[in-house]
Formats: sequence, C-alpha cells, structure tokens
Amino acid sequence: MRRIGAIWLAVLLMAVPLFAAQIPAQAALAPAPTVLAPGCYLADTAYPNDPLLSKAADTRLAPSSTTKLMTALLVLERCKDLSEPVTIPLEAVQQRTGSSLMGIKRGEVYSVAELLYGLLLVSGNDAATALAVHCAGSERAFVDEMNTRAFELGMLNTNFCNPSGVYDKEHLTTARDMALLMAQALQNENFREIVGTAQIQLPATSGHRAYNLKNSNRLISDPENSGYYYEFAIGGKTGTTTRGGNTLVTAAEKDGVTLVCVLIGLPYENTGGQRELFEETRQLYEYAYANLYASLPPEVIPAFACEIVAGGVEELAQYRLYSGAVDALYLPRSIVENPQSLLPQTQLFFAAGEAPPSGQVGVLRYVLDGTTYIEVPLFAEKLYTIQNTESVATLAQDIPSAKPLRNPIQPLNAANILFCIGLVGLIPLMFWSRLRIYRKRNKTSA
Repeated sequence: MRRIGAIWLAVLLMAVPLFAAQIPAQAALAPAPTVLAPGCYLADTAYPNDPLLSKAADTRLAPSSTTKLMTALLVLERCKDLSEPVTIPLEAVQQRTGSSLMGIKRGEVYSVAELLYGLLLVSGNDAATALAVHCAGSERAFVDEMNTRAFELGMLNTNFCNPSGVYDKEHLTTARDMALLMAQALQNENFREIVGTAQIQLPATSGHRAYNLKNSNRLISDPENSGYYYEFAIGGKTGTTTRGGNTLVTAAEKDGVTLVCVLIGLPYENTGGQRELFEETRQLYEYAYANLYASLPPEVIPAFACEIVAGGVEELAQYRLYSGAVDALYLPRSIVENPQSLLPQTQLFFAAGEAPPSGQVGVLRYVLDGTTYIEVPLFAEKLYTIQNTESVATLAQDIPSAKPLRNPIQPLNAANILFCIGLVGLIPLMFWSRLRIYRKRNKTSA
C-alpha cells in the first residue's frame, strides 16, 4: 500500500507545475543602458510625472537651445493663424557671435509657420527673437510669459532669461521639467508636424529668399541605415552651448505608447557631444519598449454592470449600466505585474435628475496615486419606465463600486487539458494494477 501512496504523490507533484505554469512569469529585467549625461528623464507622456528611468531629475542645468520648445509652444498657443505675416525686427538680427541662425534679414516678411520651422529644425536664434517680438511686443515681455507658462505646467525648477537658450547663469531647468514641457507640446498637432519633419524647402516669396531647412535631430533626419536614425522617433530638439553643454529632448511612439526622453548637461568638451546623446537616447527607447512595458490581457478587467434609477420627476426609468469592450493594453511592466494595485473609480456624464444621454454615459477608471492607467467606457440601456414615482424615495445616484482587476492568469489550452485528463485517467489504472499484484502475492504466500 505504501507504493500505491507513493504513486498518488508522484502524480500530484507532476500536476502542480502544470497549473503553476499558467501564470505568465515576466522575464528578469535587463540592466538599463549607461547614461553619460548628468541629467536624464524617460517617461510616458500619459503620466510624465512618473519617470520610467531618471538620473538627477531635479538638478538645475542649462537647457541651451531646447529652450525653443517653450518658445514654440507659446507661439502656437497664441497664434491661431500660422500664415500670419511677421516682419523681421532689428532685434532679431542682432544676435551674439556664434549663435545658430536661420539667416533671416531685417525687414523681410515670413509667415509664423516658416519661422517655426526655422526655430525648431535649424535652431535659429534669430527666428526665436522675431517670433517673441511678434507675439509679445518685446523679448522681455515674451520671456515673462515663458516663465508664467512654465509655472502653469509644473516646471517649478525652471527659469528662462531669453527665448533662444543663449547661455545665462540664471537660465536653468531640469530634466523633469523639460519632459513636462515636451509632453505638453506634443498635444499640439502643428508642433508634432514641425518637429517630425526631416527636411523642408521654403520657396522664395516677395518677402524673402528660398530656404532648405534640415532637422538637426538626427533621430529624425538621418538616413534610415545610419547609426542615429530611430524609426519610432516623432520629434525633438537639440541644444548646445559652450558653457551649458549638450542637451537633447525627444519623443518616440510605438504600440500606442508615447515616450519622452531628456538628456541634459553633457559637457561641451565631451568628444562624443551630440552624437553621444543620439546614441544614448536610441538605446533608452529600445530598452524601455522591450523591458519596461508589457501587454495586459482584456480578461483581466472584470465586466461591470448594475441597475440605476434616473430621469426627471415626471418620467423616471430603470436603466442598466454596463461597461464596454476594451482591447489589450500596453502598460508599464510594474502595472501589468501587479494589476490589483489599481483602484477603480466611476464617473457618470449626466447629473442627478437627468436621463442618461445616448452613447457613452460615463467612464470607469483604474487609478494609482492619482494617475489613470486604464479607462473603460460605460453605457446605459433603458429597461422600463417607472409608473408610480411615489414609490421611489430618491434617485439611485450612488452606483456600486467596480471590482478590482484580476491577476492575469492564462486559461489552460487544449493540450494541457488533455494531458490533465490523461493523468487523472492513469490513477485508477495504476491503482488497479498494484492491487492485482498485491492480491496475487497474498495468494502465493497462502
């Protein structure tokens, strides 16, 4: 009988790893790439305050020409008509020796869009001044607006002294602050179009000569077979000053996830310079998409449904509130590995005393530390009208809490199910075989 018990134990031990294997284990996290830049910040634009990777994120350093990201954002927010003409003022052509220039001349006339291309593609300090004077009347007034906007965006460690990024000991920012700025700017479609342009020809007009502008961001403008080109890059801005060093602010988009990467303060004397920043940025993007994100299966999100009473006093009705379909989500690995850390929050789009509108009537959010990672649409279906409104004391405004996310356990496939059935079927056969042997031995000994 001891042998029979040992057989049972062996079968059970074989079954345990089979079921345990249904929980998808994440591969061990690979080490992050080495970053030479003094400041680094890599984040998802959906939650830019929560870095995926960072280094000296709040150390104040010179932004150099990445300052022009704020200049561009302000111009785009204030100038709704990008074809609006700009006459080049004297201040725009009075730039410091060694400044990067678009090459415009006093009295020439350009559109706002043309100057934005000169600002963001070839980093024209002259274009920055021309746009600043056009929008605010003076460079000083525009700088004040830049700092106000920075404060609104939560860039609490930033102070701008000019619209171009020319070195000034008081002109400082941080890697985190520049990521917040880039995430905001990417919400503007005109900005995305400009920084995502590899090269553009500006034809000659009655107001100016022709221009051929090539993007200084080599992740965008280099040939596809080069060592710097990155196929998922969607834009960015370079920055270099002798005393401020090299800075690069970029963005990439893959599998529906948009990342921003900031490398700031690499010393000017560094032999790699901007080339080093392009290489490090590409490595960080490749690492993040391969290691820091994973797919969350839709079945992890439980279906939500409840019944509520809604409508005006004259016509109350019973409604069924239910959640809509959600596709597979690509989320930070830390969330996918622990989905139950997200807390459900429900919001309805109609007020008390109103009937639910047609279409989407609300949203179910899954939140962690104030950041929304998943949004599920809510819909309503009218079940019946309530005839006797006196029986309804109050409207059902409070809806039940949604269930937390499930652990992502994969279902058994057909092969595993057959294997389990086979194991279970072997148990009585093995028991019967051992029992026959046991009886035969007893007869022989008798």
